[in-house]
Amino acid sequence: MEIGRLKDSNLSIELEKIYRQRKIEFLLVKEQDEFIFIAKNESSLEEAKDIFATVLNLPKPIKLDQEWIEIKKLPMGQLTGLLMVISIAIYTTSFLPLGKVLYESLKFDYQVNNFYRIITPVFLHFGLFHILFNSLWLKDLGSIIEINYSKKWFVLIFIFSAAISNSLQFSFSGAEFGGLSGVIYAFLGFLWIRSKLGSELKYPLPSRDIGLMIIWYVICLIGLIPQVANWAHGGGLLTGMGFGLFFEKKWSLKHTKILGLMFLIFVLTFIVEFFQFKIKY
Repeated sequence: MEIGRLKDSNLSIELEKIYRQRKIEFLLVKEQDEFIFIAKNESSLEEAKDIFATVLNLPKPIKLDQEWIEIKKLPMGQLTGLLMVISIAIYTTSFLPLGKVLYESLKFDYQVNNFYRIITPVFLHFGLFHILFNSLWLKDLGSIIEINYSKKWFVLIFIFSAAISNSLQFSFSGAEFGGLSGVIYAFLGFLWIRSKLGSELKYPLPSRDIGLMIIWYVICLIGLIPQVANWAHGGGLLTGMGFGLFFEKKWSLKHTKILGLMFLIFVLTFIVEFFQFKIKY
């Protein structure tokens, strides 16, 4: 198992000393004008590569959490892929003359004859970063739910989170919003709560990444990132958490604590949004 190659004999001597100090078993092979370091044991390969990169002042490779390594092996769910294709196709039309007409026909409307428009704002995106960020999260979170649970759970969470998050956002800011963020936060909330309450989740998200998404929610909520549909985010998160909470027909102290957390998220979102407690800059 090759660790790395270098041509500088002085660096080669330095690496040899470090490996021996760390008790890393290795072979050193000289091939033409290169010194090739080879690890004898796979268990020490990663440490040896880190030392090699440090000595040569190379950037260390990004290490994925084991949870993400398993998640990235999953095939994309069929419904997940369909949702991505529809969203990207609609975003692409925004550059065409048809775009304005399509936007007006998909934005939120609660009239009975336009009932589908309670859902369709999730397909509207307002920039490359917006559609790219949402698509990357959808690919992973949606696929986990499809594969670990079922297409039925995917559809239920999608429909309810879209309807609730869109309705909340419309109630507080009008119809000029869109995006899959509310649905993505619902998927995140569902997987987060199931990882806390159940044992059936084979592909849990790393706790750090869940924490980062919650921090992102707070950053947007307090106004550090302007023009964000915070009620869509909050409504989606609470919907997903609710599905995770009532996934099983049982109740415990943990369930009560999570219900309290959901109430706290709702109250904080309401206070910040209703009274506009935003950071001004």
